Amino acid sequence: MNTLVKQALDNQVGGSHYINMKISPLEYIEANKLGFSEGNIIKYISRYKAKNGLEDLYKARQYLSVIIKREEENEARNN
Repeated sequence: MNTLVKQALDNQVGGSHYINMKISPLEYIEANKLGFSEGNIIKYISRYKAKNGLEDLYKARQYLSVIIKREEENEARNN
């Protein structure tokens, strides 16, 4: 694991909603080289029960809508 990522995982700022997870969203996002929108979906889905409930689910849905729209546009251009 990247040293900077390890330091970030060891020093969570602003709450404890990721600390008790077996795999933190940041660790998963970095290991799989996910983009911004994909990473935010992972983050919000992972924490919604421990942090902001429905608000985080709405945020995840918003980022998913962005990805779907982008993929629809890519598919339309390629057809």
